[in-house]
Amino acid sequence: MSIPTIKDYLNHPAHPERKEGGIQVSCKSYKQSIQDKPLVSIVTIVRNAVATLENTILSVLNQNYENIEYIVIDGASTDGTLDIIYKYDGKIAYWMSEPDNGISDAFNKGIKIAQGDIIGIINAGDSYDKGVLSLVAQYSSLNPDYDIFYSDIMMFNEQENIAYTRKANKELNLNDFKYKMPIIPHPTVFVKRKVYEKIGYFDLQLKFAMDYEWLRRAFTKGYKFLCINHTHLANMTVEGASNSNYGRTLNEVYKISRSYGDNQLISFMYNRVFRYFRFQLRTVIERSSLGIILVKYYRIFTSKIRRWEY
Repeated sequence: MSIPTIKDYLNHPAHPERKEGGIQVSCKSYKQSIQDKPLVSIVTIVRNAVATLENTILSVLNQNYENIEYIVIDGASTDGTLDIIYKYDGKIAYWMSEPDNGISDAFNKGIKIAQGDIIGIINAGDSYDKGVLSLVAQYSSLNPDYDIFYSDIMMFNEQENIAYTRKANKELNLNDFKYKMPIIPHPTVFVKRKVYEKIGYFDLQLKFAMDYEWLRRAFTKGYKFLCINHTHLANMTVEGASNSNYGRTLNEVYKISRSYGDNQLISFMYNRVFRYFRFQLRTVIERSSLGIILVKYYRIFTSKIRRWEY
């Protein structure tokens, strides 16, 4: 594994192609936590998402909680994404655009910059409902012994024109992390900054399942998770079953599972055989109109028992 720490990123030189802006650059203005209003830092990572980024930005800027630090990390987009970022330059705390080494690297850059007591990550294309950050700040203040907060998530599949709630695990134990990602939808996760400072950032060697490894690391080290019930903290737009990265994601889950001492044979059969075969079968089924209808209603009626993507 290649797990960087805050020191690694503090000593990381700026890329020669870096562009940056935002309130912290133009006005040298920085927010901080105040009594009963902890600073909440939100990080959005993006690359070539001109069609979806603005909705994500507005879902953060239109929150009814004022003590927010909003950071956007762009991976050197070439499709007009930067024009959207420039449009909100006076409202975003800080943004940068430069080539990166993948999703984990982009996450880590944003976390390093964040000054909030609580950090959330919302990718381009996903969004928050109004009032979410106020709720998270309230739960954090009322539950000082907890370190990581999460919830159900609302899933939107535009290709199939459906929406359904994916239910999160209400209680967690170590067995929930064996062989797979438990139901902790990453767009709903909010982490106290001290946890990143203590256990490190996202593993740079992982390109798809970095959230599974990081959450398992945090749980294994004894940090406390709290599911915020009766709500969903984020909305996520997903593609159909033809997601070309799913097989590679399962390969990473298998490697992570092995690294934490799970039974190698069980992990192999579950992730690289059974789950991959199930995914391929669903892909074939969805190629027909009847298959699309069947999968659509399967998702709706089984949303309460379905697990996270991996």
